[in-house]
Amino acid sequence: MIQFHPTLLNEKIAPGIAEFDSADIPDLRQEFDQSSHWVANHHLNNLFGPTYKDNWKQWSINLLFRAQSQFNFYHQAVDATSAFLRKSTHHNPAVGAYFKAVALWEASFLNFQIFLDLHNKAIGCTAFHAGDGSEEQRAHDIANSIKHWASDIKGDRHDRQHTVPLWLRNSGFHTRTHSLSYVEFAAITKEIGRTVNLLENPVAP
Repeated sequence: MIQFHPTLLNEKIAPGIAEFDSADIPDLRQEFDQSSHWVANHHLNNLFGPTYKDNWKQWSINLLFRAQSQFNFYHQAVDATSAFLRKSTHHNPAVGAYFKAVALWEASFLNFQIFLDLHNKAIGCTAFHAGDGSEEQRAHDIANSIKHWASDIKGDRHDRQHTVPLWLRNSGFHTRTHSLSYVEFAAITKEIGRTVNLLENPVAP
């Protein structure tokens, strides 16, 4: 089997890929066993019970849809990351599996960001302040790094070894300017889950 030098792998594929050999990522499927049904459950609750009024008709369906999407991509990414780690060695990483996992994590971060922005507008307050260092702020900025990747490359704001906007290490997620542990992103995802568990069932006034 061909073996590649770690420096070559880190520079040509993704930062830290040669050292990435473990990831302790919480699986939330058992705790939130209705996460793949949130939108459908909400639809049934609306048909046979109380309904949201005015703008909350829009807020509720959009928040539920984004939360369901974020959970879905999160757990697909958990499985894809595990598949990469099973297939890889330090000197011969499974490149296709790595980029599949990264793409799914990117989708999870982007849906988290949309959910949070919608939630902030719906309730009229913000979950974090710029640069406060909170889990939410760093995750939101990671999503921005993903979203603005093309313009960042064009603006020469990344070093050449930054081949992707988001990369994986044993400690968690990394971008050029931010890091977030797997446990921290799981905690954010749990908060979203708790919120939409309440949101899916409108309560009569």
